[in-house]
Amino acid sequence: MGALNFAGGLLAWGLFVPLLMYFLGPQINAHVAATGSELDWAAQAKAIWMYVVRPIAVGGMLVGAATTLFKMRKNLAKGLGRAVKDLRSSAGASAATSRLDRDMNMRVVFGGLAVAFC
Repeated sequence: MGALNFAGGLLAWGLFVPLLMYFLGPQINAHVAATGSELDWAAQAKAIWMYVVRPIAVGGMLVGAATTLFKMRKNLAKGLGRAVKDLRSSAGASAATSRLDRDMNMRVVFGGLAVAFC
């Protein structure tokens, strides 16, 4: 994960920002500068990174996550179905098993999650 993060930063600041500054440098002032004054090269680089390169990177991450979830949809459905089936079967056999082998009540679990996220 760290190598991917490093590679993304290297591509962003080492390739995309310099290329876009070369091609968009003169025009970026008109689109980004709110005060109307000329931006220095560091401010131009930051503006190109913030308004051009970063949205492209976020879009790439979202597409990658959606593609991964789409490819795993069958396995995810099987796993969730198996988990629900195991929870239903364990609810009926609660008296016969040890308390250490029983699952918590799902209302308690989801209630705790709701409290934690609020």
